[in-house]
Amino acid sequence: MNADYIVSVGAGVQVRVAEMVPETVWHLLNDPHRLQLLRDNAQKAARPHAAFTIADAVLKSLATVPTPSYP
Repeated sequence: MNADYIVSVGAGVQVRVAEMVPETVWHLLNDPHRLQLLRDNAQKAARPHAAFTIADAVLKSLATVPTPSYP
């Protein structure tokens, strides 16, 4: 899951109970050091062209699949 990855690299927090979102946001907004740390970790983990990289790999792998012949 994407959220698990973001949390595991220290780029975000996961809130599983909707009622806790406002309090969590409040704490983050009042902790500039923590916000900066999340920002820095997000930049380190970023893969801005990931979708294109994956699509390119899929297309290249499809190019090596033989075309079926029909009678």
